[in-house]
Amino acid sequence: MKKYFMIVVCIVLAAVMALTFVSCEKEVVPRDVELVLINPNTGEPLEDGDTVIVPDERTVIDARALDKETGKVLTSEDLKFETIGRSLRVYLYPIILDGKLGATMTNYLWPTREEVDKIMSIYGSDEYEMMLSFDCRPDHAGEDFVRYYKRKTKYIRFRLIVSDEEEKV
Repeated sequence: MKKYFMIVVCIVLAAVMALTFVSCEKEVVPRDVELVLINPNTGEPLEDGDTVIVPDERTVIDARALDKETGKVLTSEDLKFETIGRSLRVYLYPIILDGKLGATMTNYLWPTREEVDKIMSIYGSDEYEMMLSFDCRPDHAGEDFVRYYKRKTKYIRFRLIVSDEEEKV
């Protein structure tokens, strides 16, 4: 009888432990990201204070989100619940002479020479600010959403000029 009782206790104990381990999911700690804006002329990361020559028309703004720990460029497969295109947003603002920002002017393309000339004539400045914003949380996230990467926003100020002749002046 004691033997039978011990077997039942061991089975119940094993079942309870198995249920405990199954119900304890590993908590995901969101990872840091680094946001990078790529200079359309050099292919190198753009830094505060850099000068960019207006690229060819219809040049797409190349912004990237990188896993800060590994340096890997994130893709939609890394995000699980959202695409990289919907998670990483770019906003370009001309800077008015007194340092204030003008209206948003980006449609994910670099401005054309004509647009830059027009902004220069209106605001008298060749300075711009690009805001990069990353958030991989979908608009309608359900209970099963897991945040694998932290939200991040980065601002980069730079000069946008029509030709390299202006840079030499």
